[in-house]
Amino acid sequence: MSPPLEFPGQTYGTRGILLNMKSRSIRTTVEIPTPLYRKLKEQAAAQGTSVRELLLVGVRSVLFRSDRPRPKRVRFPLIFSKGPKVNLTGEQIYG
Repeated sequence: MSPPLEFPGQTYGTRGILLNMKSRSIRTTVEIPTPLYRKLKEQAAAQGTSVRELLLVGVRSVLFRSDRPRPKRVRFPLIFSKGPKVNLTGEQIYG
């Protein structure tokens, strides 16, 4: 989880920031290529939301994602043996 951001006189966690985003928003202009904007508008309509909300979801996902590296997949066997292979059944082991 990301550390809480601080505003003058108050500290908010991620949830507080998201809930209070509208009251502390800044208007800006972003140039988006026309084909990308059309897809964005289609996606927003399909989800029943606004282009603004869809953009905010994307920005939040980038800003609040974990910066930890993903764990690498483990491949088995972990230890390779040069000795003879042994085939035992459960009955031979526990019998």
